[in-house]
Amino acid sequence: MSISTAVIANFDRDQHNAIRLMNHCLPMIQHGMSETAVIELFEEHVASFGFLGFLRRPVVHFDHRPTFRWGPSSNRILTKGAVVQLHIQPYSNEAFGNTGVSFTFDAPTIPIVTKARDLCIATSTFAGHTKKSGELIVFAQSWATNHRTELDQESIGHFCFPNSNAGLFGQLWPNSMRGLTQLRRYQLQWFNPRPLDGIYAIHPDIRQDNRRLGFAELLLVTPEERRVLGRESMTDICTFIGAPTR
Repeated sequence: MSISTAVIANFDRDQHNAIRLMNHCLPMIQHGMSETAVIELFEEHVASFGFLGFLRRPVVHFDHRPTFRWGPSSNRILTKGAVVQLHIQPYSNEAFGNTGVSFTFDAPTIPIVTKARDLCIATSTFAGHTKKSGELIVFAQSWATNHRTELDQESIGHFCFPNSNAGLFGQLWPNSMRGLTQLRRYQLQWFNPRPLDGIYAIHPDIRQDNRRLGFAELLLVTPEERRVLGRESMTDICTFIGAPTR
């Protein structure tokens, strides 16, 4: 698949701004806020970073258990030592960003947070144009097993489409993009033999100690290059400024 430099530039710009949005909002997260209050915080500031809204409503979890839940709660309150997971996908007219972070609120980082970060880094650096998309789930599962944790297989990422600004796809943007990511052929948690070639939203989650959390990045893979969009280099993966931790 051939990706134009303009498309790559649009995704790189949106990912850079998504990381800026995350870094801007992180210091504003305070003790006593609810999950819905944190979502409203991101929704209040998203337009200031050049976005029209969110591809999906921001994911905000406090001490998320790996079981079914209806969604964010106004009654779930942030307290010291809580494990927080944030995942946002803000979109513009041309593309969107994909970034996520986990941390322990107002407390030292615990091992599960470190493992979640290392898993996202390892999965991103493993990906390459010689790999099939189905190899990512195999690698992530093996990594989790070797590090005595468990991979949450609900979703580890998906292929990213830009806005073509043509036909029905352009008219329905961003719902058209959201709908395509639900197809198994474009999701990364299935054993898919399609070669890795394009732009991918990477967000593997782990389960451990009755918690679920993860990090998220945006990855470009072509025969010519592999890099994390929105960042200066691969060494900057999963690094954020201003998280209210110790």
